[in-house]
Amino acid sequence: WKKLEGNAVYLLKREKDYENLLGNILKNSNNLMLIDSYMKPNDEYKPMIEICASLLSKHFTNPSYIEFHTSYKRQNHMDDNENEINFNREKANWEKYLNILKSKYKHTYKLFYWDKNLDDSKLHDRYIITNLMGIGSQHSFGESENQETRWSLLDEDEIIKHKIDYGQSQPKFKLKCAPVTIIGI
Repeated sequence: WKKLEGNAVYLLKREKDYENLLGNILKNSNNLMLIDSYMKPNDEYKPMIEICASLLSKHFTNPSYIEFHTSYKRQNHMDDNENEINFNREKANWEKYLNILKSKYKHTYKLFYWDKNLDDSKLHDRYIITNLMGIGSQHSFGESENQETRWSLLDEDEIIKHKIDYGQSQPKFKLKCAPVTIIGI
């Protein structure tokens, strides 16, 4: 970590910093929500995803439960049909990647693709929420070796709010498709 300030920590967006900080957070957690509207199973995000899955598997004999909350960014240069094809390709890439993670870490994974907001709010800030605590970030969880980011602890009310916002019973956003579930072993 670069600096600790109040309830926030400054760190570089790189594997080493993510692993050091998340190791302390995930060692006693058995479930995780990663919320980042830009998250995809690509080289920018895979390190963070792998770190979380690996750390959760180190501390529990039973597999954990991990939710990914993201959104599809409509491509303005594509028509509706092309965007739908592109979305289905992106979703298939997620499913393939989650199956690879399942075979490696044995967790159950659930992918939520959020679409339009129900109250004109933006799906923007990023969150890491476990059964024990939550962290908020205004920057993506993707890697960017020389970029600094700030992670802040969420209070209990904020955690509950985000669990409701991204839950299936009273979501703040509309799902683009049915959630994708990959059952662990």
